[in-house]
Amino acid sequence: MFRKIPICAAGIFCLALTAGSAVSASRGISRPMTSDAFYYLSIARSLAAGEGYVLRHGFWPDRPTMSRSPGWPFAVAVVLRVFGPANPDMAMRLLNLALYAAAAAMVFALAAKVIGNMAAALCAGAITAMHPVGLHLADEGASEPLFVVLALAGTLIMLGGWKRAPAGAGLLGVATLVRPNLVLFAVLWPIALLARRRPAADRGPDSESWKRAAGPALAVAAGIVLFLVPPTLWAVRNWRVCGRFPVLSTLQGQTFYGGNNPLTARPGEYWGYWVFPDFIPGERSMRELAAEMDEQAVSEYYMRRGLEYLRRNVRQWPVLAAGKLVRAYAPVPWKRTALSVGASIFRWIFYALAVLGMVAGWRRTNTAYRAIFPAFAGSNVISVLIFWGCARFAFPLDPFLAPFVGAGLRSAVRGRGFGPADGEAQG
Repeated sequence: MFRKIPICAAGIFCLALTAGSAVSASRGISRPMTSDAFYYLSIARSLAAGEGYVLRHGFWPDRPTMSRSPGWPFAVAVVLRVFGPANPDMAMRLLNLALYAAAAAMVFALAAKVIGNMAAALCAGAITAMHPVGLHLADEGASEPLFVVLALAGTLIMLGGWKRAPAGAGLLGVATLVRPNLVLFAVLWPIALLARRRPAADRGPDSESWKRAAGPALAVAAGIVLFLVPPTLWAVRNWRVCGRFPVLSTLQGQTFYGGNNPLTARPGEYWGYWVFPDFIPGERSMRELAAEMDEQAVSEYYMRRGLEYLRRNVRQWPVLAAGKLVRAYAPVPWKRTALSVGASIFRWIFYALAVLGMVAGWRRTNTAYRAIFPAFAGSNVISVLIFWGCARFAFPLDPFLAPFVGAGLRSAVRGRGFGPADGEAQG
């Protein structure tokens, strides 16, 4: 079965690249980047021009920026440096389409390893290749495709055995330079491992079970250390810029306050979502704050404001948390268009099949993945609860759900779960 993986992965790559190219062609493949992508590209252009890690289109254009994580701007800068800055928007978009196609192919490889069934793996890869949220983010120039590629690559290495786990965890650490909320993985992964497998409590350290656990335990410890190296280096860089440690992003305060305020805490247009702090009643404009403070000081100001709101409105926490979870994981088309309704239907089916796949064969999946997946899921859900919810925040978890989607689809078609007769995955 595993000899067919490269050929099938290439087919999935071509499918995703074709789908992404069609989306971009219909919208305009060279159109200017907007929203977050605009700022990522601005930093990338500064890097490519040798001007350093600065955001020329921000409130502090002459100072090193700490707002956006460096992974995606550096990747785009490499492309701009190699191929020239003739059409940076198109170059960034094409890179992202290729990355998303690679992510879909890697989902196929992941499912083949986790589920151990070629049909289920093909379904997982094909469904990911056609995922409307993923295709949209790739076309928009968002950082998620690069994050997913790095996270999937790290996971695939970790599934190769505990001796390879440190290298895979180190690559996951690089992924935190794209989406820093993954730093939670350093805590959640060992917790998931301990919950799944630990030496017998009634036996001493000299027993055979403890000796068998020593090697994997050391590998996990080394993996956590390597995982923390990239975000620590970035935090040290930011400490040299602002004098505070640890700082991974100066968007933290703005993101936190934008998701925890009176507008997002009540059911309605912004329930569980995010609003720019300028629009919060009674709040000073960011332009005013930027004239008086530096990047990190503004972030700390917004963080204090968000915490003040939460302290004074404890009774709103359940409603606010529910709104965030609904926004992220309930595929409701908040702005109803044909495309948003279609995307919502796709996600409902996707999540239903994922649940079916877990029920049908969680205990038969790759044993290492049964610790890795909960850590990914936990970091995603905790991030949503702390900040705010949307399909974009939820999407990085979907490629790791995709193997269960493939298993669920196969189970639905055949009317039974998968098992050893189908090629059980080995941990």
